[in-house]
Amino acid sequence: MANSTARTGFKLAYNIYGKVEAQVLAYPAGNLRTGAGSEIFIGDVVSLVSGLVVPALGVATSGATNVLGVVVGVSAMPGNVVPTALNSMNAAPPFIPENLQQRSLPIGTSGWVYVIPAAGNVFSTINTTATAIAQIGGLAALVGTAGTLTVDTTILHGVNLGLADYTGNSTHAISSGAATPGDCRIVSVYNNFPGTFATGQTDPSQVNGAVLVMIRNPLFTQ
Repeated sequence: MANSTARTGFKLAYNIYGKVEAQVLAYPAGNLRTGAGSEIFIGDVVSLVSGLVVPALGVATSGATNVLGVVVGVSAMPGNVVPTALNSMNAAPPFIPENLQQRSLPIGTSGWVYVIPAAGNVFSTINTTATAIAQIGGLAALVGTAGTLTVDTTILHGVNLGLADYTGNSTHAISSGAATPGDCRIVSVYNNFPGTFATGQTDPSQVNGAVLVMIRNPLFTQ
């Protein structure tokens, strides 16, 4: 039967050095992200362009080398000023106190993006492919999907549930059956993933199977 694992982007599984936590780094995001797919969701895989964070999809092609890591927090910049070393030496905390439900940094909004680096870390996500079974050691491509619960056509890789663009979630995932894989390498598959009484297992050969992956070729300087 088909899997029912929810698509919520990428989450840290463990550090390859045996730790269950990882360093979180802060990067600036600009206010010129007005193109399709440029909203930044928690759970997104992100890249750097001219020193500013953008979602990897739409910017990094399959097998790209400029992936930073996975977003675990966002914080809008007061006055919509782009953060720099001159005006923001200390990054804001990864939440907005008056809106603890914020899960994304909307288009046209500057701020800080908090990222767990790709290097040295393993992340959990799902495999959207039903035609090619996920195999340990196999390569996969980063993929996204259009949100179905929003009228905002600029959101191509997340579902936005809030009127103010603050309660959405990432739909970044992988596809082991993509034509040109190379963004991620599968290190484990779940064939008995915890779920409800009716969906207690995940079949790696079906769509939305749970996997653990390492993301290829991170970049720390621009």
